[in-house]
Amino acid sequence: MPLDATSRPAVPVPQGVGCWMAVKKTEPAEFVWVVATRGALNQLDPTALEDQHLAVFNKNRSDIESIASKKFDSEGPNPDDGEQEGRPVLMVRSSDLP
Repeated sequence: MPLDATSRPAVPVPQGVGCWMAVKKTEPAEFVWVVATRGALNQLDPTALEDQHLAVFNKNRSDIESIASKKFDSEGPNPDDGEQEGRPVLMVRSSDLP
């Protein structure tokens, strides 16, 4: 099942930048914590410093969310990536970027 974007703001986390996405057609809504890793954000903008990663994420948010949705639909979350607030985490890594 693919993911839908939410209006919840992205936030910096130790691994990169995270945001909530909703699993399509779930009632009540089920959420997944999506994290774009530092490596992925560096690949999107190699000139950005770590304290600029939130801006890089926000600039590329729709692309990151699209990649996350496709990855969730094809692979689902990796249990090794853990949980956030009891919900699965889906990591978007540099290897996931086109």
